Order: sequence, then C-alpha cells, then structure tokens
Amino acid sequence: MLTHPQHRYAHLRVSTVHTVQNFEVIIVSRLLYRLGRAAYTHRLKFIAMWLLLFAAAAVAAGALAKPPSNSFSIPGAESVEAQEEISRRFNTSEDELTAPTGMIVVKAKEGTLSDPEQAVKVDAIIDKLKHSDALKSKDMIVNPVAADAAMRQGNPNSADVDEQSPLSPDKTTGIIQVMFDAAKMQDVDKNKVADVTKLLKDNADGLDIAYTGNAFDGTEQLGMQSELVGVLVAAVVLLVTFGSLVAAGMPLATAIVGVLLGSLGINAASGLTDSIDQNTTTLATMIGLAVGIDYALFILSRFRSELVQYVDGHNLTPKELAQRIRSIPRNERAHLAGLAVGKAGTAVVFAGLTVIIALVALVIINIPSVSAMSLGAAGTVAIAVLVAIGLLPAISGTVGHPCVCGTHALYQGSRPRAGDPDDGCPLGAHDPQTPGIVPGGRRSCAGVTGYPRCTAAPGHADGWQCGRAGFAEPHRPTP
Repeated sequence: MLTHPQHRYAHLRVSTVHTVQNFEVIIVSRLLYRLGRAAYTHRLKFIAMWLLLFAAAAVAAGALAKPPSNSFSIPGAESVEAQEEISRRFNTSEDELTAPTGMIVVKAKEGTLSDPEQAVKVDAIIDKLKHSDALKSKDMIVNPVAADAAMRQGNPNSADVDEQSPLSPDKTTGIIQVMFDAAKMQDVDKNKVADVTKLLKDNADGLDIAYTGNAFDGTEQLGMQSELVGVLVAAVVLLVTFGSLVAAGMPLATAIVGVLLGSLGINAASGLTDSIDQNTTTLATMIGLAVGIDYALFILSRFRSELVQYVDGHNLTPKELAQRIRSIPRNERAHLAGLAVGKAGTAVVFAGLTVIIALVALVIINIPSVSAMSLGAAGTVAIAVLVAIGLLPAISGTVGHPCVCGTHALYQGSRPRAGDPDDGCPLGAHDPQTPGIVPGGRRSCAGVTGYPRCTAAPGHADGWQCGRAGFAEPHRPTP
C-alpha cells in the first residue's frame, strides 16, 4: 500500500520534536540541579546575596516611591478625547483627577459658623493654613461664611448660590479649598500632608473637622487584612500537613520575601510612571502569595520525598524519620537538594513562565493602569520563581532537617515507593532497570543522551519516561 509523501515521514518529525523538547527539559533540569546544590552548599553566601538585593530594592523604593495615582484613562476613548478638547479650547491644562487639591470640611458643634465665637476659630484656622509652607494658591483659602456672603452680593437668585456656596443652608458646615505645593497629587510630600492634618487637629476646639480630596486620599494606603487572613489559613493547612512549625513556615517565609521584593520594585517604579495605582500592589501581593507558596511547596515536598527515599523511610514514624534524615551527610543532603530543585524546579520555572506570559499579554489592551498591574504582577511572579529555586535551598541548608520533617505530624501524606510512577521523575515513570534494552518494547536512550534510565515509551502521556534526568545516583546507606 502506497503512502502519501506528505505523511510518510510524519512519525519521524513527531519523534524529532519530542526529542528536542525533552533535551531542552533535561538541560534546564541540570542547570537547576547545579543551582539548588550550590545554594544548599553555599547557603550563607546565597542568603547574603538576597539580603543585599532586598536592601537595594528598599533603597530604590525609598528614593523613588511616590503616592499611587488615582487617574484612569483609556487612550483613544471618546470621553478622553472630549476632555482633551475641552482643556484645549478653554485653555485649562490642569487635570482635576491629578491636581494636588484638598477639601477641609468644618462643622460647628454648637451654633453656626457665622456666630462670633465660631467665626474666630475658623479665622484662626484660615490664618494658619495661609502661613503653611505646604500649600500654594493661598488666595483660594477663604472662610466659607465670607465666601457665601460675597457670592450673594448682587445675585438675587438664592437657589443658584445655595448650589455653589461652600456654606450649608443652615450655616453649620463649610468647605475650605486648599492646594498643596506640588505639580500633581503624586508629587505631594507625605510630610507636608501630615503637617496640615496635625494643624487641623490642634485647632479643632469646638469644631468637627474632616478632610478629603486628591492630596489627602493619595497618601492613604490600602489595608492588608484579606492577605493576612489568607496567610493564616495557609499556615494552618501547612502546619497540619508537615507537623512542624519550621516546615510550615518555609513556604510562607519565601512567599512573603518574594511579595516584599515585588512590592518594593513596584514602589520604585512608581517614581518613573504615573500609571501605577493602589490596585497594582494589591494584585501583585495576591498573585505573589499564591504562586510563592505553591512554588516553594513544590520544591520542599520534592526535597522531602528525596530524603525519605534516600533513608528508605517509607514505613518509619515521623520521629524515626527525623533521626534518619539527621544522620545524612551534608554533601549528600546538598545533592538531594539539587535533585529536588532539578526535578520540581523544572515544573516551577515553566509554570512561572506561563503565568508571566499570560499577565504580560494584558499590555496589548493599551490601558496604562491595566498594563502597570499586569507588569507588576508578572515581575512579582518572576521573583517568586527565583526565590523558590535560589533562596529556598539556601534556607533549607541553614535550617536543616526540621524544614522537611516534623516529629509529630498530624497528617502523613503518601510517600513515594521505589518503582512508583512518580518516583522522583518530573517527566514520567521511574524504571529501576539498568540502561539498555528495556522490556515491554521501550527503547533506552541512555546510549544517545548519556543520561541513565531515560527511555522513550510509546503511549506514555508525554511520550517519554525518565528516571533521574542525568543526575548521578546518590550513595545510599546499606540497611
């Protein structure tokens, strides 16, 4: 039977694609193995490097950070074009959404603001505001009673005055407009805002004073209550799973480190663009905590499985397992840490790249605030990946066996056994046989790639089976 030339070599093309893909995975695994082993061996140097990076990010954030922007614009939208046309025709270049303005609301506790006693208090506040170095355009700082009287002179229509007057109809509440000495609300100095708010509180005798507006609201930061609740829930779940405070705290600690670094980077970037708002940090924090815990848990669980398999501790109690793991030489533990990063780290890297690509793709929407959120979250995810493969092994080497094994586990998950399909293999099942011809029609690729027990298995989910992905088998103690 003749085969069409187009399909005659299709199986060879598919086989070549699978070979190239798995070569790439093996190369990444070997690089991650070296990184994990080096981080575990030279743990203090790696931790010092991360501390220096954290200090540099903190310095950059302190020097460049500005209050988050409250502006939102969609380039090309009709409303934006209409606003630009109005600004052009009426020669108003200032954007009300970003102007460094504020409103001070003053209410008399007794009587009205026009009473002589209350009027003296309001005039004292007006005088101190005009002498404040934090404000500009001080001619606009006017007593609301005086402003209302000036507006009513020569205007018989009291209804129009009531709508525009800074004084309420019952004369108990008034508004004082202020403008801070800055180009935009993002440029307002927080210390100057604090000075003005302190001035108002110190002179609030007999008055109820509140304030709002771009300048005041721009200095407020969103709370982190929801993130704290999520961290507490994750801590409880991890504590039940690992049975050790140290083991449960490792994924949380590394995730928090990644989120802090990402937040510092976002704050530093806020000095370079006006597109970063409060939602940028919030989104980066939520996604960073989620993936940070997940990625660290991947590698830590793989490290635990490698240690259990090394000491043949599948049937040991947690206390006996901890004693066995404690007896492993440090160089062997470094090797096992490298195996954990080389295997689980491959999944972490590719999962992180997938999330990063999905987030960066939001830039094509061409909305500045959305682009800032997506890039900030993508950067935080990238940091979470680097922390998981570069900092977690170093911390594990510093803490020792408590980071992977508790002596009083409330829950004991299934441990891998020799020959199980997931026995230390990121790509497929583990074949305990030596390289060569494998029973069942599997062809060993050890002679081609040089990596032991790596076999091509038709019908497997990914087309490949790999035992150790090129990593040397550790010396196991004889029972």
